Amino acid sequence: SSVIEPYFPRIDDKQHFIVVIRHMEELDRIKLAVALRSARAAAGLSQEELATRLGMAKTTIARTETLEGGLRAEQLAAIVRLYKALG
Repeated sequence: SSVIEPYFPRIDDKQHFIVVIRHMEELDRIKLAVALRSARAAAGLSQEELATRLGMAKTTIARTETLEGGLRAEQLAAIVRLYKALG
């Protein structure tokens, strides 16, 4: 019995494969949310300050960090550019 078996059952058919992919996608969303929140905190910005600098709604930032919503690619790119500029 493998340590990961409870999380990723044997992939012996298409349905199991789809379940595994969905779990991986959810883990990626969680990692992104944690990374975004950590980067914001490291930059010393509140959600409101970040949203103002980017011309976004504070709720967009909050919902992304709590996994209740997501960002469009261009929004994510703007956040990354800002953090790079801040050092």
